[in-house]
Amino acid sequence: MKKQRKMFLTALVSAAVLSVTVLAGALTAWAGEWTHTSPPSEFFGSSYDESLWYYIKDDGTYAISQWVYDEDDKEWYWLDETGSIPLVAGVADDGDTYNAFGQWIDVTTEGTPYKFITKEDFEKIKEGMTYEEVVGILGAYHEYSSSEETMIGNEKVLVESLTWYTEKAKGYGIVTFKNDIVALALPMFDMNWDF
Repeated sequence: MKKQRKMFLTALVSAAVLSVTVLAGALTAWAGEWTHTSPPSEFFGSSYDESLWYYIKDDGTYAISQWVYDEDDKEWYWLDETGSIPLVAGVADDGDTYNAFGQWIDVTTEGTPYKFITKEDFEKIKEGMTYEEVVGILGAYHEYSSSEETMIGNEKVLVESLTWYTEKAKGYGIVTFKNDIVALALPMFDMNWDF
């Protein structure tokens, strides 16, 4: 009797594990996914564009004018009224700001390292300052714009450009670092980007 009971429990546990495995596989297959194919429009079919990203939700519909959380990179992304991640920074329908990759710039959560920059703060950034000094003034960067490793003479140099936005993304500042030292600070303020 004990042997039959043990065999029954083993079979039950095996069936449960198999069911969970199959169910997890089914959920993964039907989970939302990123695509370069646009939602079909009223007059045209879908189109494919490598430069644009769209998100198809679990139910097969496209995310439009809403935030989507990406589990892989732990980021929130804004998808605009066309269903794509915008190519320029802006303000979502709920008033939150996103960068030029559609990523949420969290300036509201207590303890966040992000803040919107001001013209006055950006003017404090000078050539020769360290990355840490810049972050002490502007907060964490909002967008990693570019990175390139190059040789200058016999020295290997890492050149990185980082972007910080003003409130409502009406302007921005780009700081270019060479080996974590400011080489250039480019302010782009008082921009009127209301299209």
